[in-house]
Amino acid sequence: MGHRFHPDHMDRLLGEERRGVLPPDRILDLLAPNPADTVADIGAGPGYFTLPLAERTQGTVYAIDVEPRMLEVLQSRWPGGMPARVRPLVGAADDLPLPDGSVDRLLYSLVLHEVDALDEALQEARRVLRLNGRMVVIEWHPEATDQKGPPKQERLNPDRLAQQMMRCGLKVESLLDVSAFHYALVAAPQTHAR
Repeated sequence: MGHRFHPDHMDRLLGEERRGVLPPDRILDLLAPNPADTVADIGAGPGYFTLPLAERTQGTVYAIDVEPRMLEVLQSRWPGGMPARVRPLVGAADDLPLPDGSVDRLLYSLVLHEVDALDEALQEARRVLRLNGRMVVIEWHPEATDQKGPPKQERLNPDRLAQQMMRCGLKVESLLDVSAFHYALVAAPQTHAR
């Protein structure tokens, strides 16, 4: 498992530097939520993507993180209080607290390299996604980059990750660079029997 991001450094997750590198609108355009979609932001942290997601859909938005402190900060960031349709949940990527086939869109931003059981996490993604759902995974390029991100040995090779996703019932539709430091895999559930 990669080293888990420490909540004492959560200011990095909300800073202007991150907005310059990973603008939320660009990532959410890849996810393409519809106005009534149910969406899950896995590894939501303090809500960098959760807040803009809630502006794009009137459906339920699940903010899932293993660290309760992150979710407390997320809740405190809502001016006037968090809407009832945004639901913070403590949970891990390999054990999502969601029913089968309950989510239209899944976002994993810089999370999967921290997961112990990657196959289980990908199978969980497949389990909770509806058949017409979409999933976006953002990860670090495998090359070392100016001390940003996790050590090189913890990064996920995009081709190997795509193959692993396929084995877990997810069809990779595209692989693209989203910054000098990050790539995105866009995937959907495979519809044929595995």
